[in-house]
Amino acid sequence: MNRKKICIILVFIALTLATSYLILPKNAAEAAPSEILGFPGKVISEGVEAIESVKQKHVGKVENVEDMAIVQYGPVYHPIILWVTLYPSEEMAASENEKMADAMIAYGGGWAENLEEITVDGKKIYKTSPNGAHHYFWAEEEYVFYVIIPPSLEGMTTEIINAI
Repeated sequence: MNRKKICIILVFIALTLATSYLILPKNAAEAAPSEILGFPGKVISEGVEAIESVKQKHVGKVENVEDMAIVQYGPVYHPIILWVTLYPSEEMAASENEKMADAMIAYGGGWAENLEEITVDGKKIYKTSPNGAHHYFWAEEEYVFYVIIPPSLEGMTTEIINAI
């Protein structure tokens, strides 16, 4: 074979590998920070196990999820708990985030009474506190992030959200 054909074949192989790398599914656990406020993250559940766990604990539908990870930061008794959910697209993540807010309103109680929309460094974030601890959730790219911040760390909310 001449050099031109070899170069064409090598370019084709390189493009094929690069394209296949770009379309590989993302991993929800990889979107979680390795640490928050110096607390290392510990993945406590991921993939199908995490998705099924969340489905069992929700009244509403949990759908269109590609991957999920539940990560704990800090002490066992008062941790920061982060759920990272990966959706097929940015639009789907935004839609599912809004559906979650609507579902909280429909469910009522502390979920609805305390639900408010806030802005943290330009990000639209929902905040609720159904049981005393503050819950925050938002869509970013093809992810929805949901974090529970214990009362002892409420003063660090902006730093925690920015770390995510």
